[in-house]
Amino acid sequence: MLAQRLGITGTPALVFPDEVIGGFTDKNVLKEMIDKRLKQIK
Repeated sequence: MLAQRLGITGTPALVFPDEVIGGFTDKNVLKEMIDKRLKQIK
């Protein structure tokens, strides 16, 4: 039910507090996204 509400229709899916990403995500793009969010919490 939560996946439906977030618009997730398949796997893989990544859920960040401010963004939902569906489908394959390139390793470098994923690393940038994680690094960006880690900088926000420091």
